[in-house]
Amino acid sequence: MDIHAGKYYQIHKAKECPNIAMANESLTVWIDDKKLSCFDKQMLYDKVFTRTGKVEKDKSTGTCKDFWKEKENIPEEAMDYIHWEALKKALNNAPQGTQRWILKHSTGQCGVRRMLQRRNYQEHSMCPRCGEQDKTTKHVIQCQAADTRQRWKTGIKTIRQWFITTSTNPDLQHAIFQRLEEWRDNKP
Repeated sequence: MDIHAGKYYQIHKAKECPNIAMANESLTVWIDDKKLSCFDKQMLYDKVFTRTGKVEKDKSTGTCKDFWKEKENIPEEAMDYIHWEALKKALNNAPQGTQRWILKHSTGQCGVRRMLQRRNYQEHSMCPRCGEQDKTTKHVIQCQAADTRQRWKTGIKTIRQWFITTSTNPDLQHAIFQRLEEWRDNKP
């Protein structure tokens, strides 16, 4: 961005962007029957996370919490134990690239084999490490191939060291590592 464009942006950044239809648009985002031509991240966040009036059998009317409850099969009573504000704060404090990676990975919309096949970038969804079919973002972490098991052990070792450095309660450490291992082994 050159100096003049930067000055222009600073002067006009508070003005509302017009919602002009563009020819040959491949993707548009609409909220409340209005096409967005620019993104106000806070407004978009508020719309997604505070949506009300869910219509049964219409996923587009649900909240973000409804999405996660259904996607991860989280019981209704467990939803109150998730610290949503802490998650929001942690995500907002992460660099934008990290935020994008977390959102794409957690929703399964990243370049895993299943998505590459769905987008016609390849003809199969097999894991390149273990050869299993229909590989998802969950499989990336749960894959039992030797090199992924080694990466998992290295990551766990790093977390253990961080817990020691931050004087994390040993009982809490044990509970977290036990649950991580259960999750890695796909145990309920």
